[in-house]
Amino acid sequence: MNHLVVGSQSQFEGLSEEELEELNRTERESGGLSNEQLVELARTDDQVIDQILSKNKGFVVYMAKKYESRLSNSVFTRDDLIQEGSIAICNAVKKYNPNGNGKFSTYAGNLIKWRILRFIADNAATIRLPVYLQDDIRKVTNGFSALGLTDYEDEDSIIKVARHIGKTPAFVRSRLAYNDIRTLSLDTPIQEESDATHADNIADDNPTPDETTFESSNHEAIRTIINSYLSERESDIVKRLTGFDCERETLEDIGKSYGISKARVHSIKTKCFDKLSRIPELKELLSA
Repeated sequence: MNHLVVGSQSQFEGLSEEELEELNRTERESGGLSNEQLVELARTDDQVIDQILSKNKGFVVYMAKKYESRLSNSVFTRDDLIQEGSIAICNAVKKYNPNGNGKFSTYAGNLIKWRILRFIADNAATIRLPVYLQDDIRKVTNGFSALGLTDYEDEDSIIKVARHIGKTPAFVRSRLAYNDIRTLSLDTPIQEESDATHADNIADDNPTPDETTFESSNHEAIRTIINSYLSERESDIVKRLTGFDCERETLEDIGKSYGISKARVHSIKTKCFDKLSRIPELKELLSA
């Protein structure tokens, strides 16, 4: 079996015969200029990368579908694998050497597989709660809200909620144990005898250093990367938070437009900036 080694990273198996067949089929059916011709054009025109991503998207989706079962207990989804595959294509465009790497499609295909498997290895342990537990937690927290209660630790409140939803206090306590996001006073200390409060951990609406880095002369190239590596909603949230292509908006305003909480917007923002921080091309553009 062929193996691929990228830099000093761990070894992963190279493309299987079935994957190579799918890769060749995708390339045949995509038509237009060859990958090699597009890569040559991309060296002087960043916008050509969109054509390369489109031409090879079928294989990226195929690989994401093939390996998404390995994320069955993870918070991540097929879309995350597709985004990793897109990142791999952009890396391949930058690193491809027609004199030493053979066909671009095969070179990029190996990078796609390596990046997807690497992402799974790094993130598959991030466990997602079963649907029935998510429903139970929602029922409990909705019970607190319906009764106007905010202290999840108060035993009297737990008993009242249990009666309200027709469950036992033990059930309510067990579901609260799974719920990482507690409704607390922002002035509540994180630990006893500590001056730090939960308000210190809630992101404010002032831009962070990460959020101001999109001010760059390479505007078009940065837009292409954001649109290619993030989902439509993620891209929209990042742009509105940073004021990229639009007026800067607050976490609260964006949350209202999507019908989600400020904390959820912050969570999405954190995930997006983590993804973007791992893209070498973006780092180079922002430092230019």
